[in-house]
Amino acid sequence: MDFSFDFNMDWNLINSLTTIVAWLILGFVIFRTYQKQDEEERPKLIKIFFIVMFGLFSFSINLPAFGELVSVAVLPIGVWLTLAFTEKSGRWQNYRKYSWIGFLANYLFLAGTLVGIFISSVIYPEGEIETYLDEVSEAELIAIHPSATEGVLNAEQFQEDISSFEPEYADIIKWFDDAMVQKQSLEPDGTGQIEEKFPYIIIGTESKEGKRVQVYLEADGKGLLVTTDEHQYYYRSPSATFLTKGVDEE
Repeated sequence: MDFSFDFNMDWNLINSLTTIVAWLILGFVIFRTYQKQDEEERPKLIKIFFIVMFGLFSFSINLPAFGELVSVAVLPIGVWLTLAFTEKSGRWQNYRKYSWIGFLANYLFLAGTLVGIFISSVIYPEGEIETYLDEVSEAELIAIHPSATEGVLNAEQFQEDISSFEPEYADIIKWFDDAMVQKQSLEPDGTGQIEEKFPYIIIGTESKEGKRVQVYLEADGKGLLVTTDEHQYYYRSPSATFLTKGVDEE
């Protein structure tokens, strides 16, 4: 549980559009409320703005939805504080509707977030490699471990090979155990070398959602470990040929 003033906006096109729509709806509701209010009771527009913004302040809880955490407003802290500050002066009746509009707007933004997440899950299917590797024409290979041999990545062939990659179970515990076995087998003086499973990183790729992803390439050139801010995905291809090993890229 936490106090929050968070619209849960994820800066991709879909979520940005749903957030803009939510703001437009909020603006329309405020405008209609203002029009229906008696002229002598109407607060100044600048006051309405601050009352609505203050009404957004709430005690919220984070709940999982569609694989994401969303903030659900529970207690109208901003409304209560507005009531406390304005009740004695008799201004509460003029501000009450706008304060509650601010609090209820939390649910409007929540709805926009859920709609954005749902649409994103349809357009950008989670777990499919094309979601995370949409544009690879500028892809480059970088060796990140001493066990990596020199190699060249053919970006055009990489684009063709992407469809051949299928999700596989990432047995991280086994990978770690294998690394420990290698470490224990090193010479007593520490000489020798551990063979890293993913000795390369591929840069210059773009995902469909615009999210930042890191792409690690397996030593044999046929395995990819794709890491997002939320998840890791492991893919294998029986036929990928985009990596040419033993060649020093000039």
